[in-house]
Amino acid sequence: MWLALVIALQDPAALVERLGDDSIDARDEAVSALRRMGDRAVPALEDGLRHADAEVRAQSLDLLLSRLEGLAPAVIARHAALREAKLARDLAGILARLDAGGCWTGSKTREALLEASADMRSMRALGAEAVPLLVRELDGRRAWPAAMALGLFDDARATAALERLSAEDPPLVVNH
Repeated sequence: MWLALVIALQDPAALVERLGDDSIDARDEAVSALRRMGDRAVPALEDGLRHADAEVRAQSLDLLLSRLEGLAPAVIARHAALREAKLARDLAGILARLDAGGCWTGSKTREALLEASADMRSMRALGAEAVPLLVRELDGRRAWPAAMALGLFDDARATAALERLSAEDPPLVVNH
């Protein structure tokens, strides 16, 4: 009970300043207190993203990313690092579902195709910001769903990546 009262009385901006303290213990205490503050800490953490001290910026970003699900869309929209983190998380989820759905392995059940269609609509809704992340996925385990998703975008980066992929020798092979 006393801990909750102490945290409630602390100033989030002062705690964000402590994220750059020379003492590791002071930084750790500030991180813990800011986490327990929840939404009340968000404005101060947003300010921390623009702080002169790189450690304060990094810790503020880490704290905001740790609660990405709970952040208001307006907060995410204001910060490129948060937008990219949310986009990467959403993209990874879609690619994982596409990969697990069996649409690339010949087991095209009606349900799997309907789910893949919905995921492709979700992918398109992510917009052109997804293209660089999808291009990076071409070298990863989910290259085939990433290539199919890139085909949704009328974007020169997507076209170049797909042309490069199709020119590979040997061509892309999916092993499941």
